[in-house]
Amino acid sequence: MKKNTLIILLFCFSASLWAADSVTCRSVYYQGQEIVCLKKGYGKTSLDERVHLVERRIERLAEDLSLDPHDIAVTPTESGVNINIKDFDIMTLGNDDIDISHENLSKEVDVIAAKLKALLVESRDSKGLRILIRGGIFSAIATIILILVFYAFSKFFPRLYSLIEVEGKKIPSVKIQNWEVLNSQRLVSFILWMGQVGRTILTLLALYIYVPLILSFFPQTAPMAPTIFNFVANPLKEMLHKFIGFIPNFFIIIVIGIITGYALKLIRFFFDEIEKGNIEFKGFYRDWAAPSYMLVRVLVIAFSLVVIFPYIPGSSSSAFKGVSVFFGVLISLGSSSSIANIVAGIVITYMRPFRLGDLVKVNDTMGVVTEKNLLVTRVRTNKNIDITVPNSMILGSHIVNYSNNANTEGLILPVRVDFGYEIPWQKVHKMLLEASRRTELVLESPEPFVWHKTLNDHYVSYELNVYIRNAPLMGRIQSDLHRNIQDVSNENGVELLSPIYSAIRDGNEKTLPESYRSEMK
Repeated sequence: MKKNTLIILLFCFSASLWAADSVTCRSVYYQGQEIVCLKKGYGKTSLDERVHLVERRIERLAEDLSLDPHDIAVTPTESGVNINIKDFDIMTLGNDDIDISHENLSKEVDVIAAKLKALLVESRDSKGLRILIRGGIFSAIATIILILVFYAFSKFFPRLYSLIEVEGKKIPSVKIQNWEVLNSQRLVSFILWMGQVGRTILTLLALYIYVPLILSFFPQTAPMAPTIFNFVANPLKEMLHKFIGFIPNFFIIIVIGIITGYALKLIRFFFDEIEKGNIEFKGFYRDWAAPSYMLVRVLVIAFSLVVIFPYIPGSSSSAFKGVSVFFGVLISLGSSSSIANIVAGIVITYMRPFRLGDLVKVNDTMGVVTEKNLLVTRVRTNKNIDITVPNSMILGSHIVNYSNNANTEGLILPVRVDFGYEIPWQKVHKMLLEASRRTELVLESPEPFVWHKTLNDHYVSYELNVYIRNAPLMGRIQSDLHRNIQDVSNENGVELLSPIYSAIRDGNEKTLPESYRSEMK
């Protein structure tokens, strides 16, 4: 019994092998119609898998409304002849796939392609009305959904706006110490604006989905749907890829920025210590610390920007380089005077012709220096008028500094007075020195002195020179000194004559105030 069973199994196995060997080819079918009978697999793909794969491709071709069966073409290749439509490969046939000689292979493949084209066109025509009806139904459904979405927007967003206006009154203002950055009303307006922007974006997104979807329901417009959809999808996809690719460079830029920030803090600390006098260098003045820090800061930031530049998106593109060159030329042409002022400001800083608070005279401008930077210097006159002088003008003209030696050696303030020859010069000296002693802010040491300036035809010009410390008060001190000279002269019965007045008066009566004339009598 066991031997019979074994013989039967061997017979069945042999029969199956014979049956398999007896199959000369496997047919590829579509819609029950044989298209081609394949004899062997392709590469590592078995014959059954290859037949199944070709049938799936034909079904996919039939379902894809964007592909027109009339575009089916036959293309010779190295391994045989390829049947394709646009970029879609259907099958590749060689001499070993079908029973045909090499000379007639192309003709046979043309027949197979024509049969496939006819079957697909017939299938499309039989399904045309049904496809149109289905597309119309789907379009109606999509339109109803779009109307419902817009209706939901019209109900939801007004209620959202009302809720924001009600609840927004409870939002506190944003303040930095006593400075109100944003009050509650502005915050509410900003949130409402964001809601309106969100509604607009959602509306455009719904239309963006709706239009390609409607076009895809109909064979005639189906090829347009991917194109319209990709108008926005492709740029967004490209931006997303660029952003993802920029992430590593972004972290590099952050690291460079952090290192630059700490380097600037260290440099600032160093120059602050120099300005405070805790660190000293021979020949480097303390008032150079602040401008030197600004120069070093600009150099460090410029160097960091040079290092960061290759990591900026699009920095290697021709457009970016062209824009950079354009702005560089534009800045160079438009800021020539500014560059000249900056260079002059740097030179003036290290020349040290004046400091803040000094009384200076630049050309016809005289006043106290209130501000100096790389571009301009501001001077305040004794009338509280602020005058802005470009640094290039200062560098190209002479500068008179009244305060430079006032605190150390003292500033000499001259006052000219004219007296007649009949008054002894010893008496004049005594009166002028007495007037200087009565004047406040005039130094007792060094002592004031008097010079004989000129011997004129009718009078002698004397010059009283006094020492003062506070140069910005020079005008007030000079005024007090003039008043005291006039008082001392009147007390001593001495006239202060001018050449014109001396020539026209009759000479009979002294030109003294009434109080002094009565005392003299």
